[in-house]
Amino acid sequence: MPKVSVIIQAYNSMNYLPKTLESVLKQTFTDFEVLIINDGSTDNYKESMKCETSAVVCDDVS
Repeated sequence: MPKVSVIIQAYNSMNYLPKTLESVLKQTFTDFEVLIINDGSTDNYKESMKCETSAVVCDDVS
C-alpha cells in the first residue's frame, strides 16, 4: 500500500487535468498513488487520461 495518496477532483477539468497529472507523476518521491475522482463530469476525461495504471486510479462517483 502506498504511503501517500494524491486525490484529484476531476469535475469538468480536462483543461487542467493532463498537466496536473503530469506534474504529480514527475515527482521524485515514488511511494504514492493518484486517485482521480469524477462526480458527473461531461468532458469524457477517462477516455483522454491514463486511467487504471499502476499509479493512477480513476473512479466515478455519483
